Amino acid sequence: MWAYESVFYQIYPLGFVGAPFENDGVETHRILKVLDWIDHIKKLGTNAIYFSPVFESDTHGYNTRDYRKIDCRLGSNEDFKQVCDKLHSEGIRVVLDGVFNHAGRGFWAFQDVLKNRENSPYLNWFHINLGGNSNYNDGLWYEGWEGNYDLVKLNLQNEEVVQYLLERLDIPCIYVDGSTKGSTEGHAWDIVKIGQEYYYVDATNGDQPDFLNGDAAQLEEHKQIQVVEGIAKIESVSPTAIKIVEAEMSKKFSSIVTSTNVKVGGIDYVADVMNNLDRTSEKNIFDGLSEHDRDLADEIRKRMFVFEDIITMDDRSVQRFVRDCDPRDLVLSLKASNSEVANKLFSNMSTRMAQSIRDDLEITTNVRMKDVEEAQQRIVGIIRGLEEKGEIIILKGGKDDIIA
Repeated sequence: MWAYESVFYQIYPLGFVGAPFENDGVETHRILKVLDWIDHIKKLGTNAIYFSPVFESDTHGYNTRDYRKIDCRLGSNEDFKQVCDKLHSEGIRVVLDGVFNHAGRGFWAFQDVLKNRENSPYLNWFHINLGGNSNYNDGLWYEGWEGNYDLVKLNLQNEEVVQYLLERLDIPCIYVDGSTKGSTEGHAWDIVKIGQEYYYVDATNGDQPDFLNGDAAQLEEHKQIQVVEGIAKIESVSPTAIKIVEAEMSKKFSSIVTSTNVKVGGIDYVADVMNNLDRTSEKNIFDGLSEHDRDLADEIRKRMFVFEDIITMDDRSVQRFVRDCDPRDLVLSLKASNSEVANKLFSNMSTRMAQSIRDDLEITTNVRMKDVEEAQQRIVGIIRGLEEKGEIIILKGGKDDIIA
């Protein structure tokens, strides 16, 4: 696919052109500034541009007023068409960014609700309580995204809202929670078009889609594989796309936020995500990915740590994590482990603890594989947590040299 081979240049248009923060309603042809930068962009070897929101909005671009109109602070639709035509003529593709989880207070349907209240035909387009009040003293309460009331959350369970987005935006399918409609609590999904396909990116807090958090069955298997492959080949994105949640990003990603880029993809990222999948989904994804790109699958495996990799750990590290494990989890995990893993664990326990675990193993019967896998996952979680703190060492992909 062309996107995998492309070099993207990301632009946050409102900031790039120096537009005023508040939408002053004055049409100013600032987006044409991009034309002056095309030669520079080409010299960098870039052949695609990712425009953060260009739609008419209240302020920062993500509180959208009109999904079919370029923000007047940037210019007109004709101005933007001129920019896109020039970029295309120079062999530069264009990808647009937009959030369809919420709109701005200036969104026409929400304005109708403020004016007509219970008589508005758009009342159920949002999450509204007419008996409450908002921070703006509207005489009604509505749900704002993550408590931000300039971002009015759309009711994506309402078929009319879904149809509006699909028809107005000409998007053939929106994948949210693995379906063509619905919402993901706490997330604002950017839906971007690449060629004739649409992809979504979480522009809020860097979390991966729910299916990567352990509910892989929500997406068809081929889509699981496509998304894993896509994320593995992504390197980074500019933090300008997430300025509206900069404070929350800093809290959550204080260890990986830099002044220029935020790590949101790549093989290490995928390996970390895959470590949190259930074993069945992990196997299905690797089987499918191996058929399509064996080298990539092997590289991801090298970066992962799974329960069986305990045998690669040094004795001191094993002794350290065993101290934090629930004995019950050790018993369940050993019910389906091989002799190498069992020997590694027993040899790093006290004699009393090892005997106690062996005794419990003998009397523990009829164990569900799901319980075994969850216990192993909890132990892996403890190991990874201790590694992050620098208390133990995990060898990954044969890249680490250990000095005793």
